[in-house]
Order: sequence, then C-alpha cells, then structure tokens
Amino acid sequence: MRTAEMVHTMTNKLFWLWVALIPAQGICASLSWERDTIQVQLPHAQESYEAAFTFRNTSREAVKIEKVEASCGCTNATASKTIFAPGETGQVLAKYSAAGQSGLKRVGVSVWIAGEAAPKELSLVVDVLAKVGAAPRLVYWRVHDKPTPKAIRLTVADGYEIEAIRHDNTLVKPAVKGAKGSREYEITLTPLKTGTPMRTKLDVVVSRGTDSVAYALYASVIE
Repeated sequence: MRTAEMVHTMTNKLFWLWVALIPAQGICASLSWERDTIQVQLPHAQESYEAAFTFRNTSREAVKIEKVEASCGCTNATASKTIFAPGETGQVLAKYSAAGQSGLKRVGVSVWIAGEAAPKELSLVVDVLAKVGAAPRLVYWRVHDKPTPKAIRLTVADGYEIEAIRHDNTLVKPAVKGAKGSREYEITLTPLKTGTPMRTKLDVVVSRGTDSVAYALYASVIE
C-alpha cells in the first residue's frame, strides 16, 4: 500500500474511533435540512412512494441520529446511516404505502438527534387520487320546486370510463355529458316529481378493463 493511501486509511480509522468514544450527550446536532415538508400527489394505481429528506451536518462535530419514527403504520422511516461527520450530507427516508389509501394524508416523521431535547419534526403530505370523485355529491330540490336539472361534475382516474348509472327511474332521470376517454364528466339529474319529499341514491359504475367501482350520488326533494 502506498504511503498516501496508508495515511488516508489511518485517518479514517482514527476519526471513527474518536466518534465511537464520544459520549452521546457530547454530540451536538447542527443539521441543515433542504426542506422539512414534502408534498406529493399520487395516482391511485401507485402503491408506494419514498420521500427523501436531505440534510447536511454544518457543525464542527459529528452528529448522531438515535432514532427515526413515523406517526403512521403506513410509513416506514429510516436514516441513511447513524453518524454524520462535519460537512457530511445524509437523508431520512420515509416510504409511504398507498395500498388501499385515498385522499389527503399527512404523516409526521420524528428524528431524534443525540444532544437535543426534542426531535426534529418532518412532514410528508400525500394526496392519493381516488378512482372517482364528484362535486357536489348531493343535489336537492324543495317540495313544489320546478323540476329543473342540476349538475354534478364527476372526475375519474386515467383510463376509467363511466360504464353505467344504476338508479330508480321512477324518481330521477340522469344524463351524462363528456367524451369517451375523458377524465371529467357532467351528470345532470332531473327529478320526475317534486310534489312530495323523497331521497334516492344513484350508483355510477366506472371501469377500466376488469376493474370497476360503484360511486354513490344522492338526490333529494326536501320540505
């Protein structure tokens, strides 16, 4: 081994021996984080996402990460390693499992650092797009109102299409506007009578290949 290589190897060994001998309370944290919140939107078909919170040790001392913990069982959080030398960069990785999830979810990630009284708090905000959504989901008329159509905007995930609308055809008449393959549709509902109170549910069936889901809409005549 050449002299330069031997010196480099010996220096590394001495540094890590020094780190190992430092008591925990003597390792002061000074991590500079690129960001402490990560926001991401996932298509419904994506089953997982791994967020990387990057930091740099800006102090003159080694920093030790003692523990990393996520606030939800749906997320596994770990540090890229335990001890970081001055000037060294690292990451806290948070792997979120989106299987069976939909909608907006915030996961907290707590990072305990030796010498610090409180953990560093990170946030992963995940919006898992549903296969189908609507606004509004309920439309209504008052008794004796004119039976004017009311619109509901329906949004479906990529590749999904409206296959059918199951409803009670004695109470309400639906109509669908939207090109085939579109992600947005307009469903208009017209009550067949408004003389007495009523409430009915419509199931909008959307599908892609063999996968299908029924999404409920509601229509009412109220007093």
